[in-house]
Amino acid sequence: MNKITEVINAMIAYDSGNVHRINHFLKVHAFAAIIGDMDALDEASQSILEIAALTHDIGIKNSE
Repeated sequence: MNKITEVINAMIAYDSGNVHRINHFLKVHAFAAIIGDMDALDEASQSILEIAALTHDIGIKNSE
């Protein structure tokens, strides 16, 4: 299992039961992955971009 898949699984577990949040971070990730690919990012930068996209709202749960 690659690192991106591990982060996706961890975020799904973290937001368990909140389909809206899960769908949101998956959609943001998909857009970021496409943009990074179009910009021909190197592998490390692409991974950072995708992990940042997946975790970009991680603080909302604690803020509520």
